[in-house]
Amino acid sequence: MGGLFTMASHLDNILIALDALLANRLRAFLSLLGIIIGVAAVIVIGAAVKSGKSIIFDELMTFGLKSLWVHRSFNEGQPGKSIKMGSGIDNDDLDALIKNSRTIDRITPVTERQDLWARNGTNFIKMKLLAVGTDYAVINNDSVFRGRFIMKEDLESRRSVCVIGRKVADKLFGIENPLGKEIQIGKDKYTTIGILEKKDRDFLASIGSIGGDDANNRVIIPISTYQRKYNSRQIGLIQAEATAIDSAKTAEEELKNILIQRHKGQYAYNSETMQQYIETANSIIRIVSWIGGVAAVVSLVVGGIGIMNIMTISVVERTREIGIRKAMGARRADIMVQFLSESVFISLLGGLCGAGAGIAIISIIQILSHKPRLLAPEYVAVALTVSILTGIFSGLYPAYRAASLDPVKALRYE
Repeated sequence: MGGLFTMASHLDNILIALDALLANRLRAFLSLLGIIIGVAAVIVIGAAVKSGKSIIFDELMTFGLKSLWVHRSFNEGQPGKSIKMGSGIDNDDLDALIKNSRTIDRITPVTERQDLWARNGTNFIKMKLLAVGTDYAVINNDSVFRGRFIMKEDLESRRSVCVIGRKVADKLFGIENPLGKEIQIGKDKYTTIGILEKKDRDFLASIGSIGGDDANNRVIIPISTYQRKYNSRQIGLIQAEATAIDSAKTAEEELKNILIQRHKGQYAYNSETMQQYIETANSIIRIVSWIGGVAAVVSLVVGGIGIMNIMTISVVERTREIGIRKAMGARRADIMVQFLSESVFISLLGGLCGAGAGIAIISIIQILSHKPRLLAPEYVAVALTVSILTGIFSGLYPAYRAASLDPVKALRYE
């Protein structure tokens, strides 16, 4: 019986709160607006953070999360001092790095040439030429869509073979199967042995990030073939895979030290790691989260003040009702629970409306952007929990004020 009475009492409190809202619709809406905006903001920000992090890390993974790059720095010269020619890295250096490094799992030479024209018959495309070793695909997280990647035999025999990106394949061959067909770059011809899986770096390209170029617009050939054609043992840069993401910094220092010792300090070297880009991405996401979180908190605080205002006015308007309830035996705790229940109900109603608005906004963005799984359910739960807590804290003062009223004075109130 006690449980049924308690449920009935809570239901009465909710009905009383609903009546108060309906009696003052505009005031109630303005009071709820802050909660609605705050909760919607929390949900939308959560979706933005989750989807943004997913997009950024999916694109960073296209470089290999344990990747690091070492190349010569051309800023080491003193004013008036001649700069030594060359890339500062050659085949002997590569062999020494493979033999002496203890912090990497794989390593590949890379030499790049930008804005070259590839041709097949009357079809042309401007692309990036990469001359690499056999481990390049694994380090760079590349997958072969059709055919195969460069093998040890291709390097040893200096074969004129190539692996092409999907954009190059589509532009030069259309619906025709490129495998076994030749493409021409300058005066040189290469037989196509593989097509790479498509890679998405649209976000990195949109913000002008280094490496944000079109990964599908590459032609990859054996480094030995490139060196034979240009009669050179030079290597543009070294790309390696560290044993772990956290050890990438140690690995880059080790590789640079080996190169500096081998060349007796004649060259200086720069390096980058994916760890740096991961940390930068996490920092950006944290800043966006904090800025959005502050905005949402401000909205919730404003909403809380609005609820406190409407509940305080409600206490004044219902002073006589409170006096009657106390005269009939209602305790201070009963009055406190009544007004806290109303405050929580109002806040929860605003939270549910805000959640509905946030989910609607995310659904529209999903439809327009064609990006699935933007909604973060954990943020919906957090937003609704915060809205309930806002209702509790906002209702404490009005509830205490109502419970503290003198029943005799309350009965006399007009």
